[in-house]
Amino acid sequence: MTQIPPVIWAQRKDKIFITFCVENVTDPKINIEASEVKFDGVASDKKHYSIDIKLFKEINPEKSTKSVGDRHIELVLKKQEDDTAFWPHLTKEKQKYHWLKVDFNKWVDEDEDDEELGGPGAGGFNEDMMNGLNLGGMGGLGGMGGLGGMDGFNYDDEEGPMSDSDDEEPVPALSEDSTPAPSEPDTKPE
Repeated sequence: MTQIPPVIWAQRKDKIFITFCVENVTDPKINIEASEVKFDGVASDKKHYSIDIKLFKEINPEKSTKSVGDRHIELVLKKQEDDTAFWPHLTKEKQKYHWLKVDFNKWVDEDEDDEELGGPGAGGFNEDMMNGLNLGGMGGLGGMGGLGGMDGFNYDDEEGPMSDSDDEEPVPALSEDSTPAPSEPDTKPE
């Protein structure tokens, strides 16, 4: 019996990502055409998967790529040169399918720019951004170079960049010979 594979998708201004979530497919048959994508194969669970997705708009099959891995099969479909608008949905029919979900790891909203996210395919908080963070105790993540937005602090203040002297009195420092007073036991006579 043939089953429909789970599919996730995302997009950019110039491309569409489609991932077939099937493991260890032997001899997958993938056909990328201008207006549809076809997939057929048998996975490690011995189930036969097959699907024919009619796309919302035409793509450029010659510039599109496919990657077959152990855990999934990924297609990167190049939109037509004149098509930089975001698609409202993947399929030609405006319909919800139980087998189709959004790939939030790769998704970028239409108003976001690829460069803001660290380049194409970054899809959010990526490893390059993490290398600039110093999260204390997480070893190997580098200095503070990757954190922007620190320009609002006035480092010429006498009290430092995070000072808010209008609100609170400073906390007095403890001297070395200060020892905390012993606490009374919490016992009540019966």
